[in-house]
Amino acid sequence: YVAIAPEACSGKEISWRFYAKDKAGNWNSTEIKKINIVEKGSPAEILYQSAKKFESVKRINESFETTYIIMSGGMGIIITSSGELYSDKDLNKTKVVVHMTMPSYYGGGTQNATFEIYNLPEGAFICGESYGAYECQEMEMIYNLTPTTNLTTLTTLGAQKMLDMEHIGPRTYAGRTCEYITISVPEDKFIDVLKTISPSVPLPEGESLNWEELSENITSGSMDMELCLDREIGDATYVKIDMSFTLKSESYTGEVRETPIKFNIETKVTRLSQEVDPSVFELPVAWEEVKWLPKFEIINATCQPNSNVVKLWIRARKEISGEAKLTLSWIEYPAYTRHNLTSTIGIGSMKPGDKKELSFSLSESLPEDKWIDLTLEIAGSKDSSYCTTYSYQTGLPEPIRSIIPLTAPITGAFLFPA
Repeated sequence: YVAIAPEACSGKEISWRFYAKDKAGNWNSTEIKKINIVEKGSPAEILYQSAKKFESVKRINESFETTYIIMSGGMGIIITSSGELYSDKDLNKTKVVVHMTMPSYYGGGTQNATFEIYNLPEGAFICGESYGAYECQEMEMIYNLTPTTNLTTLTTLGAQKMLDMEHIGPRTYAGRTCEYITISVPEDKFIDVLKTISPSVPLPEGESLNWEELSENITSGSMDMELCLDREIGDATYVKIDMSFTLKSESYTGEVRETPIKFNIETKVTRLSQEVDPSVFELPVAWEEVKWLPKFEIINATCQPNSNVVKLWIRARKEISGEAKLTLSWIEYPAYTRHNLTSTIGIGSMKPGDKKELSFSLSESLPEDKWIDLTLEIAGSKDSSYCTTYSYQTGLPEPIRSIIPLTAPITGAFLFPA
């Protein structure tokens, strides 16, 4: 069944339902369906048409520059990066090379890193230098959103009426003409918009925050976005996001705090082509040298000074069962000797995707002010993490460390097309 929306419906919401009658004369109907009709010539239509154009693009080869600025609790970090993106839809392959400069957590200053992300039919992989050797590691998170498809959800998932959108006009990026659009989310609509678009933006499972927790813990916020959509192919050649919100968090003592967080992301494409050499998608190491993910992952870990209990939360990637062996390790000063503890418990059985809290009892209490390395072994597979017993804040405040993973999918929605 095909129905053509008349011109008079432009910019309006249409509701409908289907009715049907069986041979006995009994009537039934579907639930009411709704759709928003974008107004002709509006920013919403430009987003929609750009998404349609980009869906037909088979190959992309582009260079980009990105800057992140994240502020929280009187502290901030700046991360700058540049890179290249290669994508071939016919081959179902994507590669992103990122050259990044970020704050160093050890001794201050900055550190440089280069890594490559591959989305291939065999899975997702991240490759880079580690301790002087080059290696490739399997990863779970695969970014497969096109730059404009994600933005189009703002107009098709009920968020359109909550946004202030304006078409500024043509601009030039990477030597190409694009249509410049601004999108603002008012403070009184921020949480509603976040809830509306969140199902369309994936987050890595097991991070310290997820969309459900965000909805419950963000008390206020606002967002301004600027983007330029290439006239020919619909790609976003420029994106700038300014977001601020207040995040509610609870310490292990039960104290509830509200922390203001601001972050800015700016990405611009500096070169764009539709010619891609298939050889760029070959992994830089042999397949037998790839480090595959363990059968489970540690989602979170907590330990407290003068306590003999350590709690871990894990998620199964594959079926696992049997015993879990936890090894804790820290350095004793001034002798610089390493102290080790172990504890073993049964976990029953877990299927892929299952999550479970594990509580380990130790033979002695944990010391104060220590960084403690954790290694968990289950069914011949190992994963590592850490916890601390510091009584004072070290490094980045927890709100900043929690929000950093969230910037990846937001930016990835523009950088990593399907």
